[in-house]
Amino acid sequence: MANPDKYRNFGFRQAFYSHFCDYGSDCFSMDVLGKDQYKSLKQWLAEANVLEREQKGTKEVITTNITPLGKKLLEYGSFNPFPWAIMWANLAYNSIVARCFCLNVDAGATFDSPFLVECLDHDVDEKYRKQAVNSLLSTFRDSPIGAGINQGINIDKTMYLRAGWDYPHAVALLYALYLYGEHANKRSFTFTELVNARNNPDAPGISPADIYGIDVKSFRETVQGLAIQFPKYLRVSFVANLDNIILENYSSLDILDLAEE
Repeated sequence: MANPDKYRNFGFRQAFYSHFCDYGSDCFSMDVLGKDQYKSLKQWLAEANVLEREQKGTKEVITTNITPLGKKLLEYGSFNPFPWAIMWANLAYNSIVARCFCLNVDAGATFDSPFLVECLDHDVDEKYRKQAVNSLLSTFRDSPIGAGINQGINIDKTMYLRAGWDYPHAVALLYALYLYGEHANKRSFTFTELVNARNNPDAPGISPADIYGIDVKSFRETVQGLAIQFPKYLRVSFVANLDNIILENYSSLDILDLAEE
């Protein structure tokens, strides 16, 4: 029974991330933010794979060491939606509340706090589920994840819309495909397997369609387009009943370099 409430009731705010972009790990020895805000920022950055985590005995410790991924993302600053899209993909895997959202809220759907609280594991006290959801909703309101890549647009006091990323960044989608392959430990899989992963509780990977809120038809066309745009990194065979997706011998980290080309 994992507790989803790790963020001290704070979202992954753009203002917090800007502070980190400006000063790097040195920001954690400053007093610009409050103590709990720094702890929250550390948690979000660790789950976004920007800060390294170490296992000490049975306990996981978040360090202030910036990962290779984090170093690449820092180059974009805090106002470009691209690094937020990459971090959101990692949060879909590492944040309990973000993963719950991605797998339970369809593109075009509206949602509110009580709905998300109900989606989380009921073995966890409702108080902690509510706090985790509050942190996610704050992330939507106060970062480009909400209105920049259209994951949670606040449409009135309590309701939000997951419009879905209508013009997704090609490199972010390819990155998310490689993340799926790495988590599933596969270089080849079918499109059907990919989009049905959400219905398999044992599936280790998450479809980019679920991460970014893209309907299946559009996503299929987008994957075909990616194979044309990046033939060195992705091959597809969507013929008759065959729907194979083949990833080449690169890592998700390698894919980020394509955004600079």
